[in-house]
Amino acid sequence: MASPDPIDALLGAALRAEPAPWPEAWSSDAAEAALLEHADYHGVASLVLPAAAEWPAPVREALRSRAMLRAAWELQHRARLLALLAELEARGAASLFLKGTALAYSVYDQPAQRQRADSDLLVAKSDIEAARAALAAAGFARPEADAQASGALQESWTVVEAGFHHTIDLHWAVFNTPRLAAVLPAEACLAAAVPLPALAPTARMLEPAQFLLHLCVHRNLHRTAPYFSGGRAWFGADRLIWAKDIALLAARFD
Repeated sequence: MASPDPIDALLGAALRAEPAPWPEAWSSDAAEAALLEHADYHGVASLVLPAAAEWPAPVREALRSRAMLRAAWELQHRARLLALLAELEARGAASLFLKGTALAYSVYDQPAQRQRADSDLLVAKSDIEAARAALAAAGFARPEADAQASGALQESWTVVEAGFHHTIDLHWAVFNTPRLAAVLPAEACLAAAVPLPALAPTARMLEPAQFLLHLCVHRNLHRTAPYFSGGRAWFGADRLIWAKDIALLAARFD
Protein backbone atom coordinates (compact mmCIF):
# COMPACT_ATOMS: atom_id res chain seq x y z
CA MET A 1 0.00 0.00 0.00
CA ALA A 2 1.33 3.45 -0.90
CA SER A 3 2.24 5.83 1.90
CA PRO A 4 -0.44 8.47 2.56
CA ASP A 5 0.09 12.02 1.45
CA PRO A 6 1.91 13.82 4.34
CA ILE A 7 -0.81 16.47 4.62
CA ASP A 8 -3.55 13.85 4.65
CA ALA A 9 -1.58 11.93 7.28
CA LEU A 10 -1.47 15.04 9.49
CA LEU A 11 -5.20 15.63 9.03
CA GLY A 12 -5.88 11.97 9.79
CA ALA A 13 -3.93 12.18 13.04
CA ALA A 14 -5.89 15.28 14.00
CA LEU A 15 -9.18 13.48 13.31
CA ARG A 16 -8.08 10.60 15.55
CA ALA A 17 -7.21 13.07 18.32
CA GLU A 18 -3.58 11.96 18.13
CA PRO A 19 -0.59 14.32 18.38
CA ALA A 20 -0.45 16.35 15.16
CA PRO A 21 2.50 18.78 15.40
CA TRP A 22 3.16 21.09 12.50
CA PRO A 23 6.32 19.89 10.67
CA GLU A 24 9.21 22.34 10.81
CA ALA A 25 9.83 21.76 7.09
CA TRP A 26 6.43 23.26 6.25
CA SER A 27 7.42 26.83 7.05
CA SER A 28 6.02 28.44 3.93
CA ASP A 29 2.85 30.08 2.67
CA ALA A 30 2.56 27.35 0.06
CA ALA A 31 2.50 24.62 2.72
CA GLU A 32 -0.17 26.46 4.69
CA ALA A 33 -2.29 26.97 1.58
CA ALA A 34 -1.90 23.30 0.66
CA LEU A 35 -3.16 22.14 4.06
CA LEU A 36 -6.23 24.36 3.79
CA GLU A 37 -6.89 23.04 0.29
CA HIS A 38 -6.70 19.47 1.56
CA ALA A 39 -8.93 20.26 4.56
CA ASP A 40 -11.53 21.74 2.22
CA TYR A 41 -11.40 18.77 -0.14
CA HIS A 42 -11.74 16.29 2.72
CA GLY A 43 -14.49 18.34 4.39
CA VAL A 44 -12.75 18.34 7.79
CA ALA A 45 -11.86 21.98 8.48
CA SER A 46 -14.13 22.21 11.54
CA LEU A 47 -13.11 18.79 12.84
CA VAL A 48 -9.34 19.43 12.82
CA LEU A 49 -9.59 22.89 14.41
CA PRO A 50 -9.05 21.56 17.99
CA ALA A 51 -5.71 20.08 16.88
CA ALA A 52 -4.54 23.35 15.34
CA ALA A 53 -3.61 25.16 18.55
CA GLU A 54 0.11 24.98 17.72
CA TRP A 55 -0.25 25.29 13.95
CA PRO A 56 0.71 28.55 12.21
CA ALA A 57 -1.62 31.43 13.06
CA PRO A 58 -2.84 31.96 9.46
CA VAL A 59 -3.89 28.31 9.30
CA ARG A 60 -5.69 28.49 12.65
CA GLU A 61 -7.52 31.65 11.67
CA ALA A 62 -8.54 30.26 8.28
CA LEU A 63 -9.86 27.08 9.88
CA ARG A 64 -11.72 29.10 12.52
CA SER A 65 -13.27 31.28 9.82
CA ARG A 66 -14.45 28.21 7.95
CA ALA A 67 -15.93 26.75 11.14
CA MET A 68 -17.83 29.96 11.88
CA LEU A 69 -19.26 30.06 8.36
CA ARG A 70 -20.33 26.42 8.71
CA ALA A 71 -22.07 27.18 12.00
CA ALA A 72 -23.97 30.10 10.45
CA TRP A 73 -24.96 27.95 7.47
CA GLU A 74 -26.12 25.18 9.79
CA LEU A 75 -28.45 27.49 11.71
CA GLN A 76 -30.10 28.65 8.50
CA HIS A 77 -30.18 25.18 7.03
CA ARG A 78 -31.85 23.63 10.07
CA ALA A 79 -34.58 26.26 9.95
CA ARG A 80 -35.18 25.38 6.30
CA LEU A 81 -35.31 21.68 7.14
CA LEU A 82 -37.83 22.24 9.93
CA ALA A 83 -40.08 24.18 7.56
CA LEU A 84 -39.81 21.42 4.98
CA LEU A 85 -40.58 18.68 7.50
CA ALA A 86 -43.72 20.55 8.54
CA GLU A 87 -44.86 20.79 4.92
CA LEU A 88 -44.16 17.09 4.34
CA GLU A 89 -46.11 16.14 7.45
CA ALA A 90 -49.04 18.29 6.36
CA ARG A 91 -49.17 16.33 3.11
CA GLY A 92 -48.76 12.92 4.71
CA ALA A 93 -45.50 12.23 2.89
CA ALA A 94 -43.12 9.94 4.79
CA SER A 95 -39.43 10.76 4.42
CA LEU A 96 -36.01 10.08 5.86
CA PHE A 97 -32.62 11.76 5.69
CA LEU A 98 -29.62 10.12 4.08
CA LYS A 99 -25.89 10.82 4.34
CA GLY A 100 -24.55 14.07 5.77
CA THR A 101 -27.55 15.60 7.50
CA ALA A 102 -28.56 12.35 9.18
CA LEU A 103 -24.97 11.92 10.37
CA ALA A 104 -24.66 15.53 11.49
CA TYR A 105 -27.61 15.14 13.86
CA SER A 106 -26.86 11.63 15.07
CA VAL A 107 -23.14 10.83 15.44
CA TYR A 108 -21.37 14.21 15.54
CA ASP A 109 -21.02 16.33 18.69
CA GLN A 110 -22.18 19.43 16.82
CA PRO A 111 -24.11 19.32 13.51
CA ALA A 112 -21.91 22.02 11.97
CA GLN A 113 -18.90 19.71 12.30
CA ARG A 114 -20.30 17.56 9.48
CA GLN A 115 -19.49 19.73 6.46
CA ARG A 116 -21.86 19.32 3.53
CA ALA A 117 -23.44 21.34 0.76
CA ASP A 118 -26.95 19.90 0.88
CA SER A 119 -29.38 17.54 2.57
CA ASP A 120 -30.44 14.25 0.99
CA LEU A 121 -34.08 13.35 1.53
CA LEU A 122 -35.65 10.01 0.56
CA VAL A 123 -39.36 9.60 -0.19
CA ALA A 124 -41.41 6.81 -1.69
CA LYS A 125 -41.95 7.05 -5.43
CA SER A 126 -45.67 7.44 -4.77
CA ASP A 127 -44.95 10.57 -2.68
CA ILE A 128 -42.80 12.42 -5.21
CA GLU A 129 -45.48 14.96 -6.14
CA ALA A 130 -46.36 15.57 -2.51
CA ALA A 131 -42.68 16.08 -1.71
CA ARG A 132 -42.31 18.50 -4.62
CA ALA A 133 -45.28 20.48 -3.36
CA ALA A 134 -43.77 20.55 0.14
CA LEU A 135 -40.43 21.78 -1.20
CA ALA A 136 -42.10 24.56 -3.16
CA ALA A 137 -44.17 25.59 -0.14
CA ALA A 138 -40.99 25.69 1.97
CA GLY A 139 -39.41 28.12 -0.49
CA PHE A 140 -37.20 25.84 -2.55
CA ALA A 141 -37.00 26.34 -6.33
CA ARG A 142 -37.97 23.44 -8.56
CA PRO A 143 -35.31 22.22 -10.99
CA GLU A 144 -35.83 23.09 -14.62
CA ALA A 145 -35.64 19.48 -15.83
CA ASP A 146 -38.03 16.76 -14.74
CA ALA A 147 -35.67 14.18 -13.28
CA GLN A 148 -38.31 11.48 -13.16
CA ALA A 149 -39.00 11.86 -16.87
CA SER A 150 -35.28 11.83 -17.70
CA GLY A 151 -34.68 8.57 -15.86
CA ALA A 152 -32.71 10.05 -12.95
CA LEU A 153 -33.56 8.89 -9.44
CA GLN A 154 -33.07 12.23 -7.69
CA GLU A 155 -33.36 15.98 -8.29
CA SER A 156 -31.98 19.08 -6.56
CA TRP A 157 -34.09 21.91 -5.13
CA THR A 158 -32.36 25.11 -3.96
CA VAL A 159 -33.03 28.33 -2.09
CA VAL A 160 -30.60 31.20 -1.42
CA GLU A 161 -30.82 33.10 1.85
CA ALA A 162 -28.43 35.84 2.99
CA GLY A 163 -25.76 34.61 0.61
CA PHE A 164 -25.99 30.94 1.66
CA HIS A 165 -27.20 28.25 -0.73
CA HIS A 166 -29.45 25.57 0.73
CA THR A 167 -30.09 22.53 -1.44
CA ILE A 168 -32.30 19.50 -0.96
CA ASP A 169 -31.48 16.46 -3.06
CA LEU A 170 -34.83 14.73 -3.35
CA HIS A 171 -34.38 10.96 -3.79
CA TRP A 172 -36.89 8.24 -4.57
CA ALA A 173 -34.19 5.55 -4.58
CA VAL A 174 -31.39 5.10 -2.06
CA PHE A 175 -28.72 4.96 -4.77
CA ASN A 176 -28.84 6.99 -7.97
CA THR A 177 -28.47 3.90 -10.15
CA PRO A 178 -31.08 1.24 -10.95
CA ARG A 179 -28.39 -1.46 -10.70
CA LEU A 180 -28.33 -1.09 -6.91
CA ALA A 181 -32.09 -0.74 -6.36
CA ALA A 182 -32.34 -4.19 -4.79
CA VAL A 183 -29.53 -3.58 -2.30
CA LEU A 184 -31.54 -1.10 -0.22
CA PRO A 185 -35.11 -0.75 -1.58
CA ALA A 186 -36.59 2.64 -0.75
CA GLU A 187 -39.82 1.20 0.63
CA ALA A 188 -37.96 -1.14 3.00
CA CYS A 189 -35.74 1.70 4.20
CA LEU A 190 -38.71 3.98 4.86
CA ALA A 191 -40.48 1.21 6.76
CA ALA A 192 -37.44 0.58 8.98
CA ALA A 193 -36.48 4.24 9.49
CA VAL A 194 -35.58 5.39 13.00
CA PRO A 195 -36.10 8.79 14.66
CA LEU A 196 -33.63 11.64 14.29
CA PRO A 197 -34.71 13.65 17.36
CA ALA A 198 -31.71 15.98 17.48
CA LEU A 199 -33.01 17.53 14.26
CA ALA A 200 -36.76 17.41 14.89
CA PRO A 201 -39.37 15.17 16.55
CA THR A 202 -40.70 14.17 13.12
CA ALA A 203 -37.31 13.71 11.42
CA ARG A 204 -36.17 10.19 10.56
CA MET A 205 -33.04 8.53 9.21
CA LEU A 206 -31.91 5.16 7.89
CA GLU A 207 -31.83 2.31 10.39
CA PRO A 208 -28.16 2.03 11.54
CA ALA A 209 -27.27 -1.27 9.81
CA GLN A 210 -28.79 -0.04 6.54
CA PHE A 211 -27.02 3.27 7.07
CA LEU A 212 -23.60 1.66 7.44
CA LEU A 213 -24.13 -0.36 4.26
CA HIS A 214 -25.28 2.78 2.44
CA LEU A 215 -22.21 4.76 3.53
CA CYS A 216 -19.79 2.06 2.42
CA VAL A 217 -21.44 1.57 -0.98
CA HIS A 218 -21.89 5.30 -1.59
CA ARG A 219 -18.24 5.98 -0.77
CA ASN A 220 -17.09 3.45 -3.33
CA LEU A 221 -19.51 4.65 -6.00
CA HIS A 222 -17.37 7.78 -6.20
CA ARG A 223 -14.54 5.75 -7.67
CA THR A 224 -16.44 6.01 -10.96
CA ALA A 225 -19.07 8.70 -10.26
CA PRO A 226 -17.77 12.25 -9.69
CA TYR A 227 -17.86 14.17 -6.45
CA PHE A 228 -17.87 17.96 -6.82
CA SER A 229 -15.75 20.12 -4.53
CA GLY A 230 -14.50 23.64 -5.13
CA GLY A 231 -16.07 23.68 -8.58
CA ARG A 232 -14.09 20.61 -9.65
CA ALA A 233 -15.15 17.04 -10.35
CA TRP A 234 -13.22 14.49 -8.29
CA PHE A 235 -13.14 10.72 -8.43
CA GLY A 236 -12.16 8.44 -5.56
CA ALA A 237 -13.22 7.06 -2.21
CA ASP A 238 -10.47 8.70 -0.17
CA ARG A 239 -12.24 11.67 1.44
CA LEU A 240 -11.47 11.70 5.15
CA ILE A 241 -14.96 12.89 6.10
CA TRP A 242 -16.41 9.66 4.68
CA ALA A 243 -13.95 7.60 6.70
CA LYS A 244 -14.87 9.61 9.82
CA ASP A 245 -18.59 9.03 9.13
CA ILE A 246 -18.08 5.29 8.92
CA ALA A 247 -15.88 5.22 12.04
CA LEU A 248 -18.38 7.17 14.14
CA LEU A 249 -21.39 5.15 12.98
CA ALA A 250 -19.62 1.80 13.33
CA ALA A 251 -18.48 2.71 16.86
CA ARG A 252 -22.12 2.67 17.94
CA PHE A 253 -22.54 -1.02 17.17
CA ASP A 254 -22.02 -3.57 19.92
